[in-house]
Amino acid sequence: MAKHYQDAVACVARWVDERLARQFPDHDRIFVANPTAGTRHRHRTIQRIAAARCTGSGELPEIWWTHSGEEARSLLAARMDAATAPPVVVSLGGDGTHNHVLQAGVEHRDRALFLRLPMGSGNDAAGVASLDEALDRLEGVLSPQWIPAVAIRAARSTHYAFNIVSLGLDAYVTILHDRWRRLLPGNTYRLLVDLAVLGYDRALSVGPMALSGTRFDGRRLDIGEEARSLVAMGAGGHRTYGDHMRVLPGDENLCVIRQVGLWDKIRMKRLFYDGRHVDESITAMFGCRTLDVGYDGRMPLQYDGEPLWLEQGDFPVRLEVVDRAARVLEPDRLA
Repeated sequence: MAKHYQDAVACVARWVDERLARQFPDHDRIFVANPTAGTRHRHRTIQRIAAARCTGSGELPEIWWTHSGEEARSLLAARMDAATAPPVVVSLGGDGTHNHVLQAGVEHRDRALFLRLPMGSGNDAAGVASLDEALDRLEGVLSPQWIPAVAIRAARSTHYAFNIVSLGLDAYVTILHDRWRRLLPGNTYRLLVDLAVLGYDRALSVGPMALSGTRFDGRRLDIGEEARSLVAMGAGGHRTYGDHMRVLPGDENLCVIRQVGLWDKIRMKRLFYDGRHVDESITAMFGCRTLDVGYDGRMPLQYDGEPLWLEQGDFPVRLEVVDRAARVLEPDRLA
């Protein structure tokens, strides 16, 4: 077994590189990883997988150990611009690492192919449930497939979510999670939900939020203005976050929950784990392509597990589904 987490990541990268070289011999292969991704429990799992699969002693591929989205995007942009064939960019980490790398995919579109390996503390945006399953897929034929994203256009910045973007209580959970995950064991997201539920209303004075937009068929969607506990919009339906919490369990890609008291927040928390919150009267589900958000104040937002505070000057914010955001490698049978 590899003695250190980064050694285990390097062994997995070598195993992956050997298989990608067979299918994409004329493409550069770029590996990007976050040295602080994941929890201690995840690190031990990756070390066990590396020990079981990576028994060879070939040359290790170059890995870019990045700490920020800006660093990853600038490094990838230079390589994409110089490549004669679209490079295969492999992200090894959690949802945040994949998001950092895929942002470059949006900006360079046809100039890269992406492969996401779930190796972080949150693994909802990689399109596969486990690292073992992701590695098993590499034994078959892979083909490029376009995936959608939600463009987050605030007054002062633009970001992209390739899974779910949300505002409100769960974004506050993400902020706490980002602060404490490396000090707590196991599934830290679920541990911190309780703390966030108790502290959210004291940390933030929640006011009315105006929501309107368009459906996928072009019809107008007017949800109205009132205080909300949660607004979550996905690049599509049937999506999870917070380590497989079923926030969008059906075809609808927008979940809106009105502001409720502490007891209802505690009760709803239990329902979220298996998607039963959609049956509650305080929940409304929609299918939408665009959503315009108006708010007079400060509001937490998360996109693919990346936390962000929106200030009053960032509003109005538009969320919009972009159908062809980046090309990822999927097994032929899925593509």
